[in-house]
Amino acid sequence: MISVRYENALARCTFDIGKVNAFGRADVHELEKIIESLNRDFPEKIRAVSFESQKQSPKGLPIFCAGADQKERAGWSSEEILSHVAWQRSVIHQLRLSPLHVICCVDGYALGLGTEICLASDSVIATPKAVFGFPEKSWGLVPGAGGYAWAHGWAPHPEDAQFYIDRETRLDSEHAQWLGIVDILAEDTSDFELQIDYLMGFILYESPEEQMAHKKKYHEKIDYKLLFEQEQAAYAKCIHLMRNA
Repeated sequence: MISVRYENALARCTFDIGKVNAFGRADVHELEKIIESLNRDFPEKIRAVSFESQKQSPKGLPIFCAGADQKERAGWSSEEILSHVAWQRSVIHQLRLSPLHVICCVDGYALGLGTEICLASDSVIATPKAVFGFPEKSWGLVPGAGGYAWAHGWAPHPEDAQFYIDRETRLDSEHAQWLGIVDILAEDTSDFELQIDYLMGFILYESPEEQMAHKKKYHEKIDYKLLFEQEQAAYAKCIHLMRNA
């Protein structure tokens, strides 16, 4: 489940999904409904939303989001998988285009979909324990919820982003900051509150109209439609090769 609580002008969402916060179909649907609900509360009730997790692995490792639930897709047809991936991408893109300022507080693993949620955010705060990356290559796939599009589109260092995806490289918070995934380096989880308060000061200084205008100006520069079409085609190619190997 994803819990939501309001603190003044901020909605705080906490992931608590299964053992490792791996998103299945039901969880993506829940996220979609939450985004729709939060958007309706802008700007009267809230101006920003944060995503965080207190989940730990059985070994005690902190986890933000371990990605999509690949086990759920066993037995799905190629058409079902491609339809699901396209819908999942659209949900993450709804988050990206939300009028809200989207904040991710990452401690521990943010892999696959976890990194893609961060890529759809306006501000990512990460501790030294944060780990980012795309494990899809080991399954014969490419990132399908915006990661492939980011690496081939709006990443500040696209060749390096593509290299890290191809090599399944795990990135610490400093390397992720250089790649444009992380915005703020926190000392530890206790620093999250201070950094969120700092961000909220800037967010509330602007009017809602200014906030929306700044986000619109940024996103207008990126041809998401073309990039997502390319991502879907690349994912479809991977599925075809897997099914016909």
